Amino acid sequence: MPVNCKMCGISNADGTQFCAACGTPLQEGAVPPQNQGRIAAGSTPAKTMMFGKAPQIPEANVSSASAGVSNRTMLGAPAVKMAAVVQTGAQAVPVAMAKPVTTANPVQTPSNAPAASVKPSSTQPAPMIKMASPKATSPQPAVAPSPEDTRAKTVLGLPSANADDVQAAVAAAKQKAAEKNKTTSPPAAQPPVEEKKEPAAAPAEASKPEPKPEPKPKIQRQPTPFLEKPKATDDSGEWPDDTSPKSSNVGIIIAVSAAALIILGLVAFILVKFVLFRSPDVQPQIVPSADGEHLTVILDLPTAPPGATVQLQDKNIPVAGGKVQFLLPKKQMVLGANLVKLTVTEPGGTPEEISFPITLRHIATNDFSGLTNTPPTVGVQFQIASGFSIKVNGAACTLVNGICEYKLTIPDGASKGGKVKKLQYSIPFELADGEGNTDAGQHTLVVPITELQLDRPADGAVVDSNEITVAGSSVPGATVTINGKTLQVGETGFAATVSLPAIGTNKINIRVVAAGSAPVSRQVLVTKVEDLQPYVASWSKNLDDSFNFAKLSRNTDAYAGKKIHLTGRIININTAKGVTAFLMYVDNGCPQGGQCGVYVAFRGETDAGLQSMVDVYGKVRGTQEVDFAGGSKKALPAVDAQYVLIATAASRKKKRK
Repeated sequence: MPVNCKMCGISNADGTQFCAACGTPLQEGAVPPQNQGRIAAGSTPAKTMMFGKAPQIPEANVSSASAGVSNRTMLGAPAVKMAAVVQTGAQAVPVAMAKPVTTANPVQTPSNAPAASVKPSSTQPAPMIKMASPKATSPQPAVAPSPEDTRAKTVLGLPSANADDVQAAVAAAKQKAAEKNKTTSPPAAQPPVEEKKEPAAAPAEASKPEPKPEPKPKIQRQPTPFLEKPKATDDSGEWPDDTSPKSSNVGIIIAVSAAALIILGLVAFILVKFVLFRSPDVQPQIVPSADGEHLTVILDLPTAPPGATVQLQDKNIPVAGGKVQFLLPKKQMVLGANLVKLTVTEPGGTPEEISFPITLRHIATNDFSGLTNTPPTVGVQFQIASGFSIKVNGAACTLVNGICEYKLTIPDGASKGGKVKKLQYSIPFELADGEGNTDAGQHTLVVPITELQLDRPADGAVVDSNEITVAGSSVPGATVTINGKTLQVGETGFAATVSLPAIGTNKINIRVVAAGSAPVSRQVLVTKVEDLQPYVASWSKNLDDSFNFAKLSRNTDAYAGKKIHLTGRIININTAKGVTAFLMYVDNGCPQGGQCGVYVAFRGETDAGLQSMVDVYGKVRGTQEVDFAGGSKKALPAVDAQYVLIATAASRKKKRK
């Protein structure tokens, strides 16, 4: 029956005297060969670096005085010649040991053991092969190592393992670990596995021969994803079983697809923003406005349908006939480039913004501060872009801080008569750059005239008094000069009494000066007479005394232009702009107890007032609608008076007849 070695535990065939692995005597009285040492009593079997117990050999007796060199392994144990261990009746597979080395300190052997120095073999030791279970066979001589066993060695002198076997073993271990991890925890990210060359396995310690394991199929190892994060658990709290790298590939595909969509979105945005909806090329027509304070802009929008509008700031301007026109105030613009932005809105469409530049090489600003001077002056300041010079009205103008000042004098009496509302001047200029290029232009200067409303006296009035009242209205704060006498215009206007020194024609000169506008002048001629009766008699030569209110009221419009003389009382009077208008109830031709009203307009001077009894000489105009108290209106006969005189008792008595 097989005998187990007490030292190393290796099973040996029945009848074997020495252990095939470590050389320990298996039978009492067995004498080891002289080249074989023995194991010291009570020693513990040594271990290899990786696979269990190491083969034990008896130590050789070496005299303390001997200087012989022992052949030892890398671990310091004496080397064993396996040929001496083979005995009759059993065959052990020889174990090739590492190449002997010389130790620094020889081991002392017991004195009762013969000294045995192991000499290095002259032949190269056979490479280490895997141990197989010993089989009971007939004694065979030791087999010399074949040349094909001279393979590479490990650091322990053992033959290197086959790469395919190692790879298969590593893959099998990984697969087993992965199957175990499926029910425990998610696989953690592992760095790339570094394959190590491992020595051959040590002999099995089984007490009986083990069957040769069947070769396992090689498992193709999948590449480990770089820095793959653990997958999230499902609703049951367990980690999914799919450990295939397909999920990482899907993630990469999704990421690439998302990046492509983002790029396509950016390209679409650029196309929409800068290609499809870019501002069309707009070429406006720009001309200065008549007042010189604005620029008239004309835009062609041929594709704009009816109902389209253009919004400029807070104004909506309709597009008519494919064109739109608007004004741009110059005071809101600067010297150089000015970007004008508009919004075009079509019916039912999306508002579209368009823009165009306007470049100003000069800005002209009017200065009206000299209008209150005597004589009045107005100035124009031309601000010129850098690198340009200017001529104004044919003369070179000196620039001070880039500004040319030009002044002109407004002649006194330019607004005489009161019919002109503004003064307009055209000032030619020419710009020139440093290369001699010129650009001619014209600045339109518009100067407003101060307002003046002269209520009395009427121009050409005939009076028999020594003085007359001059009254009217103008800009509050303006200065009024009447024949050298100065007064201020108040909220209700102005009024002054002017003397008439001589019989005949008297001139009354009125001048009003206000800031920001040209002075206004007016002259009124008043004729002074000693008595008005001769003038009234001369005018009344062909007057029909029978033509009275009774006839006039029957068919007023039919008598338009006919002379008439009326006597009555003034019940309402007002004087404005040289016209005195009043309402009177007439006596002649009116039924007794009745109220026969007539509207009278007098462009002259009279001393009559409210409740005055007057004689009116004039011509029939027609009818005039008059407002009465309570909001009622009534059409009355109207007369344009030539003379209005205070009625005397004699004249009233005459008209009653």
